[in-house]
Amino acid sequence: MGGISARWFCCLWLLLMSGAVSGFEITAETQSEDLTRHIFHLQGPDAAVSVVDAERLWREGLFKPVTGDTLITSLNAMPEWFGFQLQLSDDALRGREWVISTQDVMHLTRLVLHVPVFIDGQPGYQRLQDSLHNFDQPAMGTPISSFLIDQSFDESRPFFVEVDGKLPLNARLLLQSRSAASWESTIRIAFFCLAFGVVLGLGIYNLILYFFVRDKVYLLYVVYALTMLIWQMQISGFFFFLDRQFGNDFYHALSPNFTTGIANLAGSLFTISFLRLRYQNQWQGAAILLVALANLFIGLATLGELDSSIYTLLHRSQFVLSGLSAAAIVIPTIILVRKGFRFALPFMLAWGFLGTGIVLLAVGYRPVLYGVQFPVGYNVLSSMAIEMILMSYALGLRIKGIQSEASRLEALSITDGLTGLYNQRHLHNLGPELLEKTPQVPGFKWAYVIIDIDHFKSFNDNYGHQIGDRVLKMLGKTIEQHIRHEDYAFRAGGEEFVLLMSVRQQEQAVAVMERIRESFQQLEIEVPGGQVVNCSLSAGVAVQHRGETAQQLFEIADKALYKAKGAGRNRVLLAVA
Repeated sequence: MGGISARWFCCLWLLLMSGAVSGFEITAETQSEDLTRHIFHLQGPDAAVSVVDAERLWREGLFKPVTGDTLITSLNAMPEWFGFQLQLSDDALRGREWVISTQDVMHLTRLVLHVPVFIDGQPGYQRLQDSLHNFDQPAMGTPISSFLIDQSFDESRPFFVEVDGKLPLNARLLLQSRSAASWESTIRIAFFCLAFGVVLGLGIYNLILYFFVRDKVYLLYVVYALTMLIWQMQISGFFFFLDRQFGNDFYHALSPNFTTGIANLAGSLFTISFLRLRYQNQWQGAAILLVALANLFIGLATLGELDSSIYTLLHRSQFVLSGLSAAAIVIPTIILVRKGFRFALPFMLAWGFLGTGIVLLAVGYRPVLYGVQFPVGYNVLSSMAIEMILMSYALGLRIKGIQSEASRLEALSITDGLTGLYNQRHLHNLGPELLEKTPQVPGFKWAYVIIDIDHFKSFNDNYGHQIGDRVLKMLGKTIEQHIRHEDYAFRAGGEEFVLLMSVRQQEQAVAVMERIRESFQQLEIEVPGGQVVNCSLSAGVAVQHRGETAQQLFEIADKALYKAKGAGRNRVLLAVA
């Protein structure tokens, strides 16, 4: 545990220092040389089954120069062999440890370096596994596969690289001094920690948000981020860097293909929930889920099959399914973007970045940062960090959209659909709150006004409900034009309206109502047949003098309205205190 803790502390330190790495200079002691230009490849029908065979075929001239800047192999039943010679004749270069680096992580494509040495005075070869898998040597503190060699090799004979495995090799060999290898490892680990920190930090942030908003989308996002992080730590060699034995055991217990399937399924469930495809487009949601389940099934099939001949086919199938999964996700997202959903655009860009990283991984592209080449897995890791940032932004827009939708629904729940005024439900909730619980501004009091359109039932019977609805809308608009922002207007039901007004004197309420009554009476209403008619209203006004409740004021105003109607209608009557 102490070793793991120390490495995690190292990761944290490197993350903090990653911004300062550009200030260092590589000195002459940090020398590097591209070995790929000097490597020979055993080609043709001849095959070597041992290093002795390889050395014999080398002397027979059957190794041919490698073309290009990488070592590329094909898949076949026999190991492939590469050879090269090192001449460290310069005295300034002697006395140091040297590293041969693959600049990548070797998992199923295993490399064995055969170093020419003298064993008991006789020429022979020392067999070295790469640093991530050679448990007989101390760890080199790097997340990539490398070989540590000393000065005791025989310069007169070639080195041989034996390549065996279920996946083809596409790597570059670099000869470096130990200091150069350590420098590059520092750069790689710093950027790895930076990308891992972004993904992990956003995952924790969205987990905290989940406990506030209780939206399962955030929980699915956290699961997706976590599974992607585990997959990335596998393919980037980071588990080996933390602890080689743990990395090796984890790699064989849960293959990267299986964790790929889990991450794909988690991402698909998150997408379906985020885009609400269950409600908006079920067949697209089903297609995304089907591809993800197929990917998971293939990943499950690789468990225990890492050394089987069928693994190669399963591995390639996953690349195809990953591409189909990205397409299945991007297509419905594009549709939502075209429909104007703001959160869909960053979501689509996020998947676009991740898809680009997967494509770069598939073609074997190796990014270079600060002059240091990174493993192909960093394509996905860096694109995933960008993806998570865009996903978090999309989730933020989604929260904003949900809040806007909630506000709109809340407004609809308290608004009368015909007139646009508050409805009866809001009157029953807000009235007691304002009149009984909210302290009134000193010098002001509440006026409770009930308005009723005169003879409205007969008007509807004569001209129809469509014309009647038009009259109700006209009255609602008239009321809105004459009251202040701090006043409240409600349609209490049918042709009955209620006003709650804050006034200094009761006469103010009466004056406002008189203006409303006169304006409404002057409105011309065209009815069937081309005839123009007018409507009138009656109103009862009650003012809160001694802390009357909303129900008491309603009863007082209602009595005043009844008296106004009894007195001939088309008038405003103030209830006597």
